[in-house]
Amino acid sequence: MTEPLAKILVVDDILANRKLAGKILAGEFEVDAVKSGEEALDFFTRKLPDLVLLDIYMEGMDGFEVLEKMKAQPETMDIPVIFLTADDDHEVETRGFKAGAVDFITKPFIAAILQQRVRRVVELFRLRHQLQQEVTAKTQKIQSLSMQIVQALVNTIEARGQSMNGHSLRVAKMAVEIAHRMRLTDDEQDVVFSWGCCTTSAGWRFRMRSCKRRVPSPRLSRKSCSNPRSSEAIS
Repeated sequence: MTEPLAKILVVDDILANRKLAGKILAGEFEVDAVKSGEEALDFFTRKLPDLVLLDIYMEGMDGFEVLEKMKAQPETMDIPVIFLTADDDHEVETRGFKAGAVDFITKPFIAAILQQRVRRVVELFRLRHQLQQEVTAKTQKIQSLSMQIVQALVNTIEARGQSMNGHSLRVAKMAVEIAHRMRLTDDEQDVVFSWGCCTTSAGWRFRMRSCKRRVPSPRLSRKSCSNPRSSEAIS
């Protein structure tokens, strides 16, 4: 499936610069242009671009002020900004990077450089967004699976009533075996094990009894117990 064209917003108070940038980027990107910082902020209320090409020196609100306001709003704080400038002052560049700009492009534009830098930033931020989505989805899946396993353990403990010491550990190791068969990673299996031990009523009573006897409660980890894939595990 073909990805939609990335949306670029050009903010520059000189009409010739807006037209030239639009001409260079047309075809590969969806380009909009405004002539001031105030118009850019108003544009964000109607449409969120994937990248902003922002002139530093403009009448009224300058580029630094626009970027500051973008960083202050959740909707725009993660939109990458490339500063446009005819100034080669290193202090200005340093200030720009500290403010959150991802790159600088000097004017007058060189078509190949403008295209390559815009393309590179768009690709990097799209990749970051995809990775964030994958991490979020994976985390939600792990949490859901862990909760299902823990709930099953709690039900098992409650059904047994007052069980003997160590029962919660054996059930936790059974949960690890289930997690292993579901092909979860070692780290994910450790999370399942900890939840199995610490969130069941028997595990909690075990820790409380240890404290009352002034006996240090053992550190709960898979490595401190016998192999969860031993003969006690599910066959």
